[in-house]
Amino acid sequence: MQKTILPDKPNLTDLQSFVAAKCKERGWDKRSDVEKVMFLTEEVGEIAKEVRKHAGTFGYARPATPDDLAGELIDALNYLLDLANSNNIDLDAAFRAKWRATDSRHWS
Repeated sequence: MQKTILPDKPNLTDLQSFVAAKCKERGWDKRSDVEKVMFLTEEVGEIAKEVRKHAGTFGYARPATPDDLAGELIDALNYLLDLANSNNIDLDAAFRAKWRATDSRHWS
């Protein structure tokens, strides 16, 4: 089996394609959207814990590097990309459309 490789300086479409290929390689493309959202929710909780650590709150010592927080953010991003893939959502197009709509709103 050929190994999926992520290009240097990938764009959002590259990331989405990479995650689709990796999920297919591992059989994760068989997961339901409900399962994906449950895993995503778990990862958001892990992000919250890492943010607490970085804030030095709740008895946590601040870590020397943001590596653990970065890893949790990527875990969540992977689930978001996978969920978009399973629903045939082009995130690049969706991102641009959402920001066009947001930019036309008036904020009070």
